[in-house]
Amino acid sequence: MNLSNTLIFGVNTTIVYLALVFVVLIILAGIIRLQSKILKLLLKQKMEVNEVKVNKPIVEVKHQYVPSAPVKTGLTKGEAKLVDIEDEEHVAVIMAAVSNAANIPLTAIRIKSIKRIDSTWETTRS
Repeated sequence: MNLSNTLIFGVNTTIVYLALVFVVLIILAGIIRLQSKILKLLLKQKMEVNEVKVNKPIVEVKHQYVPSAPVKTGLTKGEAKLVDIEDEEHVAVIMAAVSNAANIPLTAIRIKSIKRIDSTWETTRS
């Protein structure tokens, strides 16, 4: 067998098997459609039977008193004393970093105050 015969045989084989795959897929799609139609008919018949048997109970709605949240004074979540810090964005970043480092949700942390400390890192490093 020379190269051209081998290539023609390979192309023919590929075409035959691709056609076979598509035929099988079309058959499977037909089976799925047929099953879905059968199931819809069965469920529709079952629903009609169940509708006759079901009696809806009368439900009374009772209102319950829900107490309001107590009013907090002083330092609460979201409030902190800021000493020598003018920018609230820096405070938000600090609070988020502390929350992330401690693996505690930000709503569960209560920071009472944040104070800026002048760093001596630059002078000691040189």
